[in-house]
Amino acid sequence: MKLRTNTKEYTKREQKYLLDSIQDWYFDGYKLSHVENFENLTDKERFNIVMAELRKHSDHKYNKRRIPNHQERLADHLQGMPSCIDIPTAYWRILEDVANLHNVKVKDMPEKLQDTIINNFHNRIAYALIKLETKLNK
Repeated sequence: MKLRTNTKEYTKREQKYLLDSIQDWYFDGYKLSHVENFENLTDKERFNIVMAELRKHSDHKYNKRRIPNHQERLADHLQGMPSCIDIPTAYWRILEDVANLHNVKVKDMPEKLQDTIINNFHNRIAYALIKLETKLNK
C-alpha cells in the first residue's frame, strides 16, 4: 500500500486539516491566553497568528544552534508542548488522522507503513505548515 502525498486532492485535504486544527488559545509563557475575536478572523489571519506563535517557541537562540533547519525545529516543537494548533502526539491518533487524510483504514496499513508514518508525521506537518504559510502570504 502506497499513500501518495503529492496529489492536488491530498494537498487540499491536508490544508483543510491544518486550518481546522487551529485553536483560539495559545500559551503565553506558561499562561493560557485567548485570541480576541478569533472566529471573525480570516484563515490567513488565524494561520499567521499560529505561525508567529510557533516560531516564538521553536526559533529561540538555543534551538537555532541545536537544530539549524527551520522545518526540523518546527517539527521538534510540534512533537512536544501543546500549542495553538491541535496536532496529535499519540501514535494511535497520528495513524487515525493520516488514515482519514488518505481515505483508508488503519487496519489496512502494513505495520512497516505505520512505523514510517509515525516517525515522519511531525516533519511532514511542519513541511505542510511552511508550504501553506507561503501559499496564504503570496
